[in-house]
Amino acid sequence: MADQQQQIPEKPFPAVYRYISTYDEDGKPTFDTGVKEKIDFERTPMGGDMFLAYVATKFPMALAHDSYLNTYKEHIAKKPESFMIPGGFISRYIDYHPGAQPLWHRTSG
Repeated sequence: MADQQQQIPEKPFPAVYRYISTYDEDGKPTFDTGVKEKIDFERTPMGGDMFLAYVATKFPMALAHDSYLNTYKEHIAKKPESFMIPGGFISRYIDYHPGAQPLWHRTSG
């Protein structure tokens, strides 16, 4: 696997950032600073890099008191390997390197 990862050409693209908006205690819009803005991609042996863009453990999501955001933060720390959460969803950002073959998959839902 290490040999495959070394053969993956680097991407000539700029860094990717995430900005998460929320509300302060006065109900005014603000940006959450509890999640790092610059994305740290995880290199995969399939020729791409990915990161966890968003998670919900149930639908509809509870929005009060940033509970949805706390769920996302917990999953960022755990780095789930699954591509699905029963009754919820996982959104991943996958960035394939030049020349890599995209990996398509099916999910059950």
